[in-house]
Amino acid sequence: NANSFNYECIFFKNSFENLSFYEANFEKSFIFFQNIIKGNLNAINANLNFTFDNLEEKIKQKYEEFNKNKKEEDQKSLDKFA
Repeated sequence: NANSFNYECIFFKNSFENLSFYEANFEKSFIFFQNIIKGNLNAINANLNFTFDNLEEKIKQKYEEFNKNKKEEDQKSLDKFA
């Protein structure tokens, strides 16, 4: 299938005008980290395993874990972390 990704798919620090996934099948992990989408994100027939209800709390939790044992000069501010 032309829409199957059989290997780990990583999008890291990219910038997109628009981004669409139609009937995409990700067999391995799908990692979408520190990307900027200026326009629209369309994910049709996709399974996104998070809700916006707890997203803010999860970000704060990860932020605190990240900075927990770091010196003050090595810590990231919340706006840079998320």
